[in-house]
Amino acid sequence: MTDVHQFRKRYAYQREEGISVNLIKREIGKLRIPKRREVGRFIFNIFPILSWLPQYNIKESLIADVISGITVGVMQIPQGMAYALLANQHAVYGLYSGFFPVLIYSALGTSRHLSMGTNGLTSLMLGASVVSLVPDPTLGSNNTAHEWDRVNSQRIMYAAAMSFIVGLLLIAFSLFHLGIVTKLFPRPLISGFIFAASVLTIISQLKTLFGVSVKSYSGPLTSVYVVRDVIIQLTSLNASGRERTAATVVLSLICVLFLVGIRIINDKYRRHFPFNIPIPGEIIVVIVGTAVSGAVNLKDKYNIIIIGEVPRGLPSPAVPDLSKVSSIFGESVAIAILGYVIAVSLSQTFAEKAEYTIKPNQEMFAIGASNLFASFFFCIPCFTAMSRTCVQFESGGKTQLVGFISALLMLLVLLVIGPVFQYIPNACLASIVVVAVWKLLLNARDVRIHWTNQKLDSMLWLLTAVSTILLDIIVGLIVGICFALLCVVIRSSYVTLRKLRNIDVTNVYRIDDYYKEAIENANVTNDDVTVLQFSAPLNYLNSANLRRGFIKLIGVDPIAEKLRLKERRGNDVDLTETGCVVTQQRRYVILECSGMTSIDSVAVAVFQKTLSDYEAIDVIILIAACPESVLDTIGDVGGRDVTEVAYLTISDAIKAVKLRTESGDD
Repeated sequence: MTDVHQFRKRYAYQREEGISVNLIKREIGKLRIPKRREVGRFIFNIFPILSWLPQYNIKESLIADVISGITVGVMQIPQGMAYALLANQHAVYGLYSGFFPVLIYSALGTSRHLSMGTNGLTSLMLGASVVSLVPDPTLGSNNTAHEWDRVNSQRIMYAAAMSFIVGLLLIAFSLFHLGIVTKLFPRPLISGFIFAASVLTIISQLKTLFGVSVKSYSGPLTSVYVVRDVIIQLTSLNASGRERTAATVVLSLICVLFLVGIRIINDKYRRHFPFNIPIPGEIIVVIVGTAVSGAVNLKDKYNIIIIGEVPRGLPSPAVPDLSKVSSIFGESVAIAILGYVIAVSLSQTFAEKAEYTIKPNQEMFAIGASNLFASFFFCIPCFTAMSRTCVQFESGGKTQLVGFISALLMLLVLLVIGPVFQYIPNACLASIVVVAVWKLLLNARDVRIHWTNQKLDSMLWLLTAVSTILLDIIVGLIVGICFALLCVVIRSSYVTLRKLRNIDVTNVYRIDDYYKEAIENANVTNDDVTVLQFSAPLNYLNSANLRRGFIKLIGVDPIAEKLRLKERRGNDVDLTETGCVVTQQRRYVILECSGMTSIDSVAVAVFQKTLSDYEAIDVIILIAACPESVLDTIGDVGGRDVTEVAYLTISDAIKAVKLRTESGDD
């Protein structure tokens, strides 16, 4: 048995060097012109396609990738148009977003299954932002096609600028390895935010599902105002409006029921389908809806709203207009971080299932580069959709070649088939959006799950969801982040000391209150030894709990005890110098500190004062299993080396107590 001081001396302990002038000089001295091998490794890291494409196994992977690519591409067509409408953009920009960013990500990404393209959540956030900047045309006047063209052209300029900023931010984050920002989004926050976004998505599609026009809103209570206006519009329709609404509702209902039915069939029987490919319900709705709308002329006959002209070909590249960056920067930051969090979470999930690894920092770079490149072609911010990524995995996709194949299919649509989609009713696309997000409402179950064990997590979920729905998307996200940080503070400040006991004949110590029926090991039991545990970083928030815990669990307040003894012996006795001997036998306290991963300067002062106060009344505190960095900090900041009263384990500390007792050190 040795204390930490002896242990360090025996094995030549060397402290980890922090940031210092000498360290910086040494690192600068290491700078040199990289060798050819290092340059090559850097290029291969930036462009993973150079690694996997030369090793591509045509026999094993090509057929699976082609099938998966076509399947994902077919899904990309309706989802691109639908999510573009969700972003309050013309549907054609959703088609562009299913082509340009997919090409770049497929070359730069490390995930074999992430389907790059439009995302429902970020599209909703974008839509809320552009509506506040460019409202819908005034109801009842100037609602002409020309007016809507002006609005759409202005909105896509903001969207392209957001894609540019999102791309730059993610690339910058990746260069400085700032993926740590994703830790601001704990799971309850993301779950509550996604639930709220799903509710807002459904609310935003109500006017399209019912075929009515409502005023554009932004800011707090937008969702309430939209629901109110939809109800008012439905109750004050004229004859023409009732005919349009009736036809639109019937069309929406048919599409929703069909999509729900297809989803049920896919979930239940997909494993029996060839190549495990699901029935493409969304593209069926688009094809049939377009055919029926064009054949029956729903626009002229029932005044049903259709998406209108879809230009053939690709857009000419143009530099995004960044003149109003200040008005969209905050939303761009939120979209970049949240979109990346969702994308990398999906990537890691499917990488684990397929038994390969991804590089989160490279994923951040790839997604950023995809958005930056796509912004020059009028694309909205793109990340991934859970449904497409799931289908890409389940349909047997093997490599990133799937992305290139789906992009080629989208290119065919843009060059040849695009104008055909001009007849598709907006209600069909709104139905696709609503059915796609409906399952996300099940995130509400997380409240009950968290409430059982972690009520703060449930409160975080509820606060994030409610504030997002009632206030604003960005405001709700900020409120959730602030409360999540507050939860960390609350949890840290309420950590306190717990008493441990040795269980039976084992060498295991556990919290005393948890094992009422356990037999205490008589071999290590000592009435004069108390084992305590502080299982959290010690800081200015909870350091007072350490002292209060000692007083409560030991049953002695050192300050009060010293005052009591002074009164008994006379006020002229300096107990701190003479070494007071309490009327009872000397006691030992072992403080288990394995969970004390850090300590700040305020806590060091409290810790040192606690040790010295108890030593003055012959209560000796020994430290067990304390991290090296914490011991060093206590010595540096507090000016006292505590390694001579620190031990590697509780058992070593117990042995030290026995040796001290047997040697008459009492």
